[in-house]
Amino acid sequence: GLFRAWKPDVVHTHSSKAGVLARLAAWAAGVPIVVHTYHGFGFHERQPSWLRWLFVLAERLACRACDALVFVSRANWNYALRYRLGDPRRYVLIRSGVKLADFPAQDCDVARKKAALGFAPDAPLVLSVGNFKPQKNPADFLAVARIVAQGLAHAGFIFVGDGPLREHIRREAADLGGRLVLPGWRQDVAEILACADVFVLTSLWEGLPRALVEAMKSGVAPVCYATDGVTDLIRDGENGHVVSPGDAATMA
Repeated sequence: GLFRAWKPDVVHTHSSKAGVLARLAAWAAGVPIVVHTYHGFGFHERQPSWLRWLFVLAERLACRACDALVFVSRANWNYALRYRLGDPRRYVLIRSGVKLADFPAQDCDVARKKAALGFAPDAPLVLSVGNFKPQKNPADFLAVARIVAQGLAHAGFIFVGDGPLREHIRREAADLGGRLVLPGWRQDVAEILACADVFVLTSLWEGLPRALVEAMKSGVAPVCYATDGVTDLIRDGENGHVVSPGDAATMA
């Protein structure tokens, strides 16, 4: 109804549910141009096969309404080819735009910032940034923290962000005491990155992770699960390390 009332020239959709519904609605309303950008997918190999293929069929149907399919990573492009989503002649690669001028943070007092976060000035700091949702897999960050803490007694761990799993992780992390900090959403991520020694990303699926781009621009060593767009950014052993998804022990 909105598309018929507004009569837009272009409808550009994002995310899985909105992407399917809005593409079909735009097609039904006669919108001249429909574009969809993939930032990862709503289906993956960890789902029951019947559910995964239900989502794949919905995506294939929605792709038939598209004039262009935009991917933020080459890995997402290849994933779409694997599942035969849309016409490859309509594929376009446009990686996420990240304002790199903000990184690294300038004139950050690292010792003061660490103290404000609850860490000693000399504590090695392991950082992650993201939503506390199944996609970002914060439980594996906690698993890594536990393993590293056994061998590096003064290390600190911080996961910046919020979401439905945050309180569960907080309760599960009680054994680490104040060594694991979950500060919620922050406006000073650039400064926190300036304090970090290692950036960890335990995501199970991704588009092109912007937090990883910011960490790499800040000069923080990345150790990440080899998930989708992560492999567009990290060359293992050269500018970071990638680990098979789910292998928390190797990551630690």
